[in-house]
Amino acid sequence: MHGIMVVKDEIVLAMNLEELLMSMGYEVVGVAYSGEQAMEMALDLRPELILMDIVLPGELDGIAAAEKIMSEIDISVVFMTDFLNKGFLERAKRLEPSGYILKPFNDAQIEAAIEIALQRREMEKDLLESEKRLRQLSSHLMETQERERRRISLELHDELGQALTVLKLKLSGVDRKLPEDRPELREDCEELRQYVDQIIGKVRRLSHGLTPSNIEDLGLSAALSLLLEDLTKHVSIETKTEIGEVNHLFSLEAQINIYRIFQEALTNVVKHAQASLISIVVKEFKDTLTLAVEDDGNGFEVKKGKKGKSTKRGLGLTAMEERVRLLGGSMDIWSRKGKGTRLTFSVPITE
Repeated sequence: MHGIMVVKDEIVLAMNLEELLMSMGYEVVGVAYSGEQAMEMALDLRPELILMDIVLPGELDGIAAAEKIMSEIDISVVFMTDFLNKGFLERAKRLEPSGYILKPFNDAQIEAAIEIALQRREMEKDLLESEKRLRQLSSHLMETQERERRRISLELHDELGQALTVLKLKLSGVDRKLPEDRPELREDCEELRQYVDQIIGKVRRLSHGLTPSNIEDLGLSAALSLLLEDLTKHVSIETKTEIGEVNHLFSLEAQINIYRIFQEALTNVVKHAQASLISIVVKEFKDTLTLAVEDDGNGFEVKKGKKGKSTKRGLGLTAMEERVRLLGGSMDIWSRKGKGTRLTFSVPITE
């Protein structure tokens, strides 16, 4: 049984419609005769579907009443009318109703409109539930990814890092035991020590890249600054920065997500933009944190970037959007060929 409410200004026709719906097996939870009465009853009874006449007495016609009701509760509306006024229909279309029934009514038309509306509602519920499960899965996958990154980072730092340090010490020991008359061997040992130092440096960068330990040690603001500083060591690019003190505004998990968004944005600039300048803004405004990453690079078509066939750029944008969504924020992308790209993230502050 589905709860249906009828809104019709003609009492006899409303009673006949109620009787017809009940004979079809539907539950009629209420009948209203004006827009104002429809609003009051709908908010009280919360039916699943309203059959709403467009022309009603009083200050609220059917369209205005439906708009107010739909702004308050999740409900399906099917409009009924024989008044084919273009202005009315344009207003009705903007509400995206679940259907229309045009007079003169017949039983088959009414039943078909109701069934289509109810099936559409069930499909919307299923889609919302599927989206909710996918969002939960996405959140779980990102949490799992961070845990795995932390595990690998610790193994790189503790096991591989220590092994390389021991190797460097042993090379120093070998060097001390070499005879003075074998300078070529001493040079070989020195080259090997320098090479091991390079590997140790790379392992440290990999370890720091896998998990932003700087956030726990120094805070988000400093971690973002160090990320940018590390970028400029390896890439010839000018930077302009305005990074405010935002460490106290978010939980550690939220800070890691913000760091990852920032990291992905910088990675995209380095890999794709061919930019000579990056401008960075991270600042608090009222109850929102705004992050902006802008470059003067070659730009791209935003729609293609988002819908690309599993391109790294497309996946990067998708990952950023998902992290922003997990933070309850929003992301805006502006880009134009030859004019550069600007990514702006707004995240509500949750201390």
